[in-house]
Amino acid sequence: RINLHGEAQTLVSLKGRMRQFELEENPQPTFKDFQEALMRCRRDNVRIIHLAGHGDKAEGFYLPEDTAGLAAEAVSARMITELVANKSVEKRGSVDCAVLNACETEEMGRAMRTAGVRHVVCWRWEVDDGAAMAFSEAFYKKLHYLAEEEGLAEPTPRMYAQAFADGRLGVEYWEEKEAGGSGRGRVAA
Repeated sequence: RINLHGEAQTLVSLKGRMRQFELEENPQPTFKDFQEALMRCRRDNVRIIHLAGHGDKAEGFYLPEDTAGLAAEAVSARMITELVANKSVEKRGSVDCAVLNACETEEMGRAMRTAGVRHVVCWRWEVDDGAAMAFSEAFYKKLHYLAEEEGLAEPTPRMYAQAFADGRLGVEYWEEKEAGGSGRGRVAA
């Protein structure tokens, strides 16, 4: 079972402390919701797309069929990749980072990089929900800290790299405390 609500709560809890960043959360986004959010990216100067949920190498990404979230539909990795890449800086959009916080999203991440998304965070294997949340919290906290320290409104490549490193440490800490070093939180760059 995936705790999307818990991850959304973690990100929302950071929202009040992160003045440089705005967050639009939807803990049960349907495919239509996802498409509509992407349409606003350039207008709203969205720099990071964060997708949390269930990923599968063969099927792609699962999104709720309706707002109740009782059933999910598979959306192909190709479809997600094209939609996000079309909003990338490389294609005159605003998105320069995609966080694919779901199992087995490495292939999708590589496809996004090839399609023009400059920075992608993804998971090579299955990932425990707690590890995914630990990564997100550490990643975004570090981005906030660096942006505030440097007085920047938009993350730089160095800031993403440092935030990724802190995210990995967050996962390692979670593994030591919660999972007994299981290795279920290995993250791919």
